[in-house]
Amino acid sequence: MKTFTSSLKMISIMLSTLILLQSCVVYNKTPVNLDQAVEATKEKKNFSKSKIFYKDGNTQECFKVVKEQNNYYCVNKKDKIFEINYTRDLINKERVEFVKTQNKTKSITKSIIVPVLGTVVVIAAAIGIILFSISGTFPIT
Repeated sequence: MKTFTSSLKMISIMLSTLILLQSCVVYNKTPVNLDQAVEATKEKKNFSKSKIFYKDGNTQECFKVVKEQNNYYCVNKKDKIFEINYTRDLINKERVEFVKTQNKTKSITKSIIVPVLGTVVVIAAAIGIILFSISGTFPIT
């Protein structure tokens, strides 16, 4: 019984790790400037996450980058239970070193493939542990 409870703990740790990996965002390797980040937002139907890298080493993640009256803004979502609020932060373009935009294909692929493969591994490990605890010998001989 001790083996079974310890294996359940291990399985729960593995599954919680998989849940945390689901929300990853992959950015393009090629850096762009603010104008190109705004264009990427327009091309992708008003949604393209961006990560702004500043000359002082700081970074800022944006839900989208918009340009209004020669000023750039970082728009972010603030989710609440039943409503979504958007915040707009002015971007000081002199401090910006470069911007990386979201690679949607890789983000979606990683968000689907990693949890599915991880779940298969966890289930296979659980079956192996259960069979080992029942029979006392490892099933693969």
